[in-house]
Amino acid sequence: MKKTSSRLSLILGLLSILGIAGYNSFDQWAENGTRQTGNPTVSPAENEDPERITLESTAHVAASTRSADVTDAPGLPQSSAWKAEDYAMVLAGTEIDGDLKVDENDHLIVAIGVKDFFDYFLSAVGEVTAERAMQEIQRQAAIRLPDEALSQLIDLLTDYVSYQQLMVDYMQQPLVPAEQQNYAYYAATMQQTFNQIRLLRRQVFTPETVESFFGIEETYADYAVAAMQIKADSNLSEDQREKQLNDLRSALPEQMRHSEERSRGRAETASLARQAFTEQKTEAEISEILKDHYNRSEIDGMLSALKQQAAWRGRVEEYLIIREDIVHSELAEIDK
Repeated sequence: MKKTSSRLSLILGLLSILGIAGYNSFDQWAENGTRQTGNPTVSPAENEDPERITLESTAHVAASTRSADVTDAPGLPQSSAWKAEDYAMVLAGTEIDGDLKVDENDHLIVAIGVKDFFDYFLSAVGEVTAERAMQEIQRQAAIRLPDEALSQLIDLLTDYVSYQQLMVDYMQQPLVPAEQQNYAYYAATMQQTFNQIRLLRRQVFTPETVESFFGIEETYADYAVAAMQIKADSNLSEDQREKQLNDLRSALPEQMRHSEERSRGRAETASLARQAFTEQKTEAEISEILKDHYNRSEIDGMLSALKQQAAWRGRVEEYLIIREDIVHSELAEIDK
């Protein structure tokens, strides 16, 4: 069973509420089971310690704005025989993510493509074991890299998995009781969490690797924390708050800003669609709301999810009514 820490759940939830994560549950339903690229949190295989390995969940916006750090290095041969379903059905129909490159001395170029390569295979942990994922990473890398670069990649993979284990330990730390939580606490928790993540990365990786693997992600994390702090500041008027948030967005790198705006637009549109469904609007009306931000397949996935949610709520409400009737009947018998 999937084991998700309360701290991790809080951070992901807050990012979604802020509309800055670029990835919310409605988007997830829209994908209708298709694979998300980036760093999904994965559940361990049944026979594996759930704290052994996880993939850090990160802002989808950061993932969508990444580009290779090196564009003029020679590309390496790809495997033409790759069938993802032979490795893990969760990846069926996908191609291997990432881009492995070497310099003129056959040394591995440490860029975001290496991390994407790791994450592609590790994202299947749960269906496959972590050991199986690491073996496949090494096997596929051996097809693409000369010996010296392959040795470097294996060392880096070991560091990467060690980092993920440290992340698990940290994310398992408990939060204060729910009744003691407020918006200011959430902002402070986000700040503390991202600061600790930065430290963990620098304990494991060289500064150059940190920048290559996590540079864009950390820029976005800074934005997320600052946005949360602005929203938590009770001394600001609504106009002041909105101005500061707009100024903060304007300071983002251009490509990231565009991705964030798109993400926010999708989140706002999804919220309008949920409201329209609650108001019993027709599917055609809801589709009209969504069409500028979602494709037809995504819209169909959303409509299906909304129907499933409504059906579940109906069953819960029916159960509560029946339960209340039973309780009242028993009380009436006692009064007799």
